[in-house]
Amino acid sequence: MTMNEKLLKIKELQKEVDRRNKLRCKINKDLNLIFKIPDYIIEDIIDEEYFYHICLIINMAVLNNRITKKNGEVLKNRIKKIYNIQNIYDCVKFN
Repeated sequence: MTMNEKLLKIKELQKEVDRRNKLRCKINKDLNLIFKIPDYIIEDIIDEEYFYHICLIINMAVLNNRITKKNGEVLKNRIKKIYNIQNIYDCVKFN
């Protein structure tokens, strides 16, 4: 790999990091919650995972004491409402 190719790859990766950071801010703003959401849950929303998967990850966050059970339920309900989730197998889509 040439130096130019490496620099191009670095620029592409930096663009992706910037894009994900902007999306992270947008998601936090959209959810408008008073508790911190673990980064791995935000990443799954950015990756537009199935709601079912996100619920499982939220449950794991509760089990690992990253968020409370009550906050986990609040988060699930808020995601469902904001991203118009009709059933558990819908993908979380945002603009």
